Amino acid sequence: MSAPVGTVLHLSTYDITGGLFVGGLVGQNDGTIADSYATGAISSGSTVPESEAGGYGGLVGLNDTSGTILRSYATGAITLLGPISGYLDGGGLVGWHVDDGRELGSSGRGRLTRIDE
Repeated sequence: MSAPVGTVLHLSTYDITGGLFVGGLVGQNDGTIADSYATGAISSGSTVPESEAGGYGGLVGLNDTSGTILRSYATGAITLLGPISGYLDGGGLVGWHVDDGRELGSSGRGRLTRIDE
């Protein structure tokens, strides 16, 4: 079984709330994202339980081992709601970056806020 393949040139002005791996462009990246951007806000939504893991990024929620991001950016704000001891990861560009994934010529400019509940 192979992963879906496609081309996304850019994405703009969407606000996204909830889920475990959430990004302004994609939740999980196992391929290549190039010359793309997202400007909407990202939020973990209601408090995520301490036992759950989640990645919340302006462009990509989870950039997996084979994921590559080239010449892309995100400007939306990221808000995380949950216990400080939980596994919530957030970032302006990528929420959770796995080992060999790559980000080249890309940036995240959004404000990251963590709210303990």
